Amino acid sequence: MSAAPAAQAGLPARTLLGLTGAVSLALLLLGLAELAWGPSTRIGFEEGQNARAGLLVACGHLDALWALQYRPFCGGCSVDALLAAPLLRLIGPTEGVFKLVPLAWTALGGGLSAALAAALCGRRAALLCLGLLLGAPAVAVELAMTGWGNHAEGLALPLAGLLVLIGPATAPGLMRGAASGALISLGAFYTASTAWAAPVALALAAAAGPRALIGLLAALPLGLLPWAWSQPPDPRAWEVARDRWAQLQLAPPAALWRWLVAEALRPGVLWPSIGPRADGLAVAAAAAAGALGLGGAAALLRGVGPARWARARAAAPALGLLALVCAYALRHDLWAPEPELAGYAPFSWRYRAALLPLVAWAGAAAAGRLQGPRAWAAAAVVALIGAHGLLRRAGAWSGGIAPGLQRPLVDLVGPDPSLPAGQPPVRRAVDQGRQVDLEAGAAALAAHRDPLPACRVVHALELSRRIGLGPLDRPGASTAFDALDVVIDELPEAQREPARAHLARPAAAQRPAGAPPPAWAAALRAPHPAEDAGRAAAAALTAEGAARPDPAALAAQLQGLSPAGAAGLGAGLGAALGCGAAAGLPPLPAGDPATEALRSGLAVGCAPWRWGAP
Repeated sequence: MSAAPAAQAGLPARTLLGLTGAVSLALLLLGLAELAWGPSTRIGFEEGQNARAGLLVACGHLDALWALQYRPFCGGCSVDALLAAPLLRLIGPTEGVFKLVPLAWTALGGGLSAALAAALCGRRAALLCLGLLLGAPAVAVELAMTGWGNHAEGLALPLAGLLVLIGPATAPGLMRGAASGALISLGAFYTASTAWAAPVALALAAAAGPRALIGLLAALPLGLLPWAWSQPPDPRAWEVARDRWAQLQLAPPAALWRWLVAEALRPGVLWPSIGPRADGLAVAAAAAAGALGLGGAAALLRGVGPARWARARAAAPALGLLALVCAYALRHDLWAPEPELAGYAPFSWRYRAALLPLVAWAGAAAAGRLQGPRAWAAAAVVALIGAHGLLRRAGAWSGGIAPGLQRPLVDLVGPDPSLPAGQPPVRRAVDQGRQVDLEAGAAALAAHRDPLPACRVVHALELSRRIGLGPLDRPGASTAFDALDVVIDELPEAQREPARAHLARPAAAQRPAGAPPPAWAAALRAPHPAEDAGRAAAAALTAEGAARPDPAALAAQLQGLSPAGAAGLGAGLGAALGCGAAAGLPPLPAGDPATEALRSGLAVGCAPWRWGAP
């Protein structure tokens, strides 16, 4: 097996595009199979907000797109919502349909990494890259189906920018440099983590010549314009961006090693509802591919001509990995110790979404340069990695789509900015319980008809949330209850009482005072004995102001609680002690429903500690 001639002459742009499409399609089809038959996955809070934004955009509420972001600025969240809107409109407003968007983004990132490997070493390198991607750890498989709007989504733009720059073997000029700079800087619209590609592109453009460097430098600011233009809707976005850059500090080597390698060697999953899957070979293969990519940089450079551009082009995979690791080393919120909560695993793991495609690109590019017996040996190892990944996935598949992915998006309760509020406007959703807000929401609900019934339910849930922000018999509440009754009366009679209980959830969760209308009394006053017992137990455990609960007392309390009570116990502990509360938990049996409910409750209860009170 000899090096492909294309490794020296380069591949035509049409071939590179074809390879990108073919590998992306293969990864997308595999992702669809994982989504349809894989272990039960779930939709997280942030991802759920993006999904609900897509649902409301599908119903025509495009004017509320920026307000529907779950944080002061998340450009990729809005892009995901826009992309999901036609799918939700045509296929159906379920969680599984929304997950098609992150699947497509992840597949595109893998296709671009394979095309980058092929640009340097020929078509064989694209197959090697695909094999490494197929051996992804289970956590990476979950990441591919999780649409936060910034991490996997933001990877495609810098990879596309690098492909424009180094795809053809000839040195880039002004236009290719400008196109590359615009694509790379446009990634900031998704996440600041894409900045790793800028120094790589600058080094490559400097090696190519002054024209490419001038084009790149001129286009980098242009790509930032969409990010800058989209900041004004919420002035807090500038504060968040400034604080994020002000917090940069260099990671201690031990902390960076733990975050990059040690944590990845532990079998684990993204969400606690999914049992752990063995990833030993997959993680070891990824580590070997990364070592091959970095350690083989010198061999790559020896295998090309003496021209400066050819040498820089061959070093691009190693430069990319090095730049990404340097970016990780500066992000204190990544490698700083995280609370040992299963529910918080995504907040750390999601930043690794860019790592696997770059590792696969580097490993495939290094292996693609091998010749003779070493080339056959590398191909055999990669084939083993890919086969193991496919068998591991298929071994966990079941006979149908997970029930959780069939849930309608109306189960995602939260503020709905697309429902009009009163004047003068207030910034915080928790202040929208005024009479004018109730009357404005009721009037809009009565006058507006959405093309999807799910959107009408979301609006009704928002009105219920506003009702629960004050006494149930205050001015404006009766008008709001009448509007909800209209929504319920539109349903068949057998569905009305379950719908009433569903619409009452946001208000009932806030335990409002006052007397509701008779028809709503049962739904709003439904007892929660198990959850309340758990919260009472948490109050008893933290009554003395201890930093953590007594392990023996906690184990005794948990033993007599149902899963609902355990969730209440966890929520109470999280609210009282913060996100470090899990450090005081005694050893508990993995997979036990009460244990899982306790950990989920901890994650919910301590949310204000992590994100700030609403």
